[in-house]
Order: sequence, then structure tokens, then C-alpha cells
Amino acid sequence: MQTPQEHQLLGTGRGIDHFIIAVRDLEKVAQQYQATLGFSVSGSGKHPGGTENRIARFRNDSYLELLSYYDPEKASDLASFLHKHEGADGLGIHVSSAEKTAAFLKARGFQISEGAGTIKLEGVTVTPPVLWRWVAFEDKAPPYSLIFFIEYTKEREELRKNHPEHYPANPQHHNTAVKVSSAWMAVKDLEDVGSKFESMGFRSKRRGSLSHLSADYQEIEAGEGTILLLEPRDSSGEIGSFLRERGEALCGLSIQVENSKAVQEIVEGTSNERVSRNTGIYGPSVMLSPRLTHGVWMEFYQSAP
Repeated sequence: MQTPQEHQLLGTGRGIDHFIIAVRDLEKVAQQYQATLGFSVSGSGKHPGGTENRIARFRNDSYLELLSYYDPEKASDLASFLHKHEGADGLGIHVSSAEKTAAFLKARGFQISEGAGTIKLEGVTVTPPVLWRWVAFEDKAPPYSLIFFIEYTKEREELRKNHPEHYPANPQHHNTAVKVSSAWMAVKDLEDVGSKFESMGFRSKRRGSLSHLSADYQEIEAGEGTILLLEPRDSSGEIGSFLRERGEALCGLSIQVENSKAVQEIVEGTSNERVSRNTGIYGPSVMLSPRLTHGVWMEFYQSAP
């Protein structure tokens, strides 16, 4: 159940919307995500700002966005990021009104930016000039720099109806993926970052430990999903090593599936990798390393019946 503050922040929005993974070779990685990881990936699209994407969309309209660039000058920030590494480059949080979300955050003292966006989809001749509106923080330090809020327009809904090849009504994936449930963020101090999310209007949930990641966690409620803050318990563990290399940043995600064994069979059947099985906080899961996913930990969990 949402609190009044969360309602003011998200409205009737879904919350966790899309997780961006920046990659150097978009077509090659899209093919790998289909053949090795079992996702169904849509055709490409190009943004006016020099970036291009491929999408793995899920039943609740959440999605994975594989993002690269076709113009390094226009997309200089992404090009700089990819010069250093591949991996998570942002988390979109769905809201019902960008205007109201912006007003709510301004009332809390945040300096924010607002804008609108569109995309030229492969095979689509006419695209509306505004398909979504966004709100982002001016503060470029984590965690503020890692998330943004997005409202989709009526024109985007019409585009969806006319182009099911890009917006399937009931997307099916060989790995049985259902939705993006949680975005992971490596942090140095759970208390500090958790309080920053609360100041935005989010609500803290469970706390605990994950032995397979050598980390303590704090859940942040985000509509239908969560943001999972991870603080290393061991500096030589997975999250500790990530923090030394990347600093505080998005580092992984949890995807709900109907059958976690299907994921294991697909990955082990198409690669030389053995995948680990764990019991995470969301249920029995299969964990894929950043080596397989181009820079992020990817947990596929099967909910209890």
C-alpha cells in the first residue's frame, strides 16, 4: 500500500519502468540477449540526441533497454561511459504526471530538470514529436544521478496500438520473463542513501543480508517494484569490488520469471557458462554474472506459488 508521499511522487504510476544497459555493439548484444539469455528483443530505434536502442518488453510494460549511440558527438556522455565500461546507465521510474512529480520534488527543495522525448522506430514512417515527458535531478551525484521519472503521452499509446512489432500486447520470452521487479544499487552507506530516497518521497522496506553477494541490503519501495540498495560486508566481495571500480552506481536487477530452471537450461545450453542457483529475497533464483550480461548482475527469480 502506498503512503501519501509516494502517491504524490508517483501518482498512479507503475514505479519501476525500465532499466538501461549501455553496450558498445547494439546489434551483437541484442542477438546475444535473444540467443543466450532467452529474451525477445524488438527492432531498433534512434533518439534525436544520438543514441539508439533495442528493447526487451515485459507483460506489465516494464522493459530492459539496451542502449548505444550512432552519433558520439551528440551522445558524448554515453560515449564517454562506454569508453570506460559497459553496464547499467539509468533507471526510469514511471509516474502518471511529470508535472505533478516535478512540483512535488520542487516543494521538497530539489533542483530538477524537465523535458520531453521521442524516438524514430525502425520501420515507422511517422513518429509524434513527444512520446514521453521526463523529470531528473540537477544534482549529478549518486543516487540522484542514477534515476529519472517518466510519463508517457497519449500519442505514445496510439503508436503502441499501431505498431505491435515494437509494443507487443502480450510479450513472450523463452526465459519466461514476466517483469523487471528490482533495480540494484551499490552504495557505501545504507543509512545515508536510504535517507536520501526517503527525502524524495520513497518508503524504506525490508533490511537484511545476502550471503551470495557478501552484502547487506535495504529495500526501497518504488510502486510495483523496488530499488535494492547493497552495501558490501566484505570489501573483496562482489559489491565491494564493484564499488572500487565504479563507485556508487546501478549494478544489477531482479527479473521475475515463471520458471527459473528454464533460464538455467537456456544459458547453459547456449554458452560455456555454469550459472549459480540461490534463494534470494524474492524466491528461488538463477544469477548471471556481468560477464554474460555486459556489465550487470541479473537475477531471475521464481515467485513462490
